[in-house]
Amino acid sequence: MPANIASTAELDTAVSSNRKVIVCFHAPWSPACTAIVPTFDGWEPDFPDLVFVKVNVDQMMPELRQKISSTFSSGSNKTGSSPSSSSSSHPDVPAFVAYRNGGEFSMVHGSNPDNLKELLEGLQGAADDDD
Repeated sequence: MPANIASTAELDTAVSSNRKVIVCFHAPWSPACTAIVPTFDGWEPDFPDLVFVKVNVDQMMPELRQKISSTFSSGSNKTGSSPSSSSSSHPDVPAFVAYRNGGEFSMVHGSNPDNLKELLEGLQGAADDDD
């Protein structure tokens, strides 16, 4: 089962101390999250080279909002709008951010299992060196 991250310090440690990390940013009120999080959890054994962690954005707000807003606003969600423009003032969830060697590798927004699996496969297949 993926570890539940409760602080930005824990998130920083998870990302910096592991070669390949996949972070699921989710919220319990989101139907899209409740649909995809069990899939994320279930795929952990299929990707043994990856460290899976989950972040409940509601439990870490506002501490997390500032830290991840630049990550989420640098991409776009499935509709093409900026996640930071959300009327709920929450990050666009679910969001899955892949880290390799401490740096952001790739990101996927939304609850499409095919997109998530593609992200996991890409991270799993990425070289471990710092090219």
